[in-house]
Amino acid sequence: MTTAELTKPQRRYLAAIIKAGTKQYNGRARKPLEVLEAAGLVEYDYDLIPHVKGNGIQYTESFTVRATSAGRWEAARLGL
Repeated sequence: MTTAELTKPQRRYLAAIIKAGTKQYNGRARKPLEVLEAAGLVEYDYDLIPHVKGNGIQYTESFTVRATSAGRWEAARLGL
């Protein structure tokens, strides 16, 4: 996949990640991050964070995302 095939939201994610250097996202960002990772533009660490809810435990997905050198190059090429 080339960055020309990225959707506008995916491009916004890439621009935000490059601007921040390292960025945290929750599980709602899973699909766009997986697409960016499959394209080789970012890499991420995935964690499940437990927390108490009522009488049980609930888990929240957490992604720590960094741009790869290819991602930074593509973003610069696109002017992101």
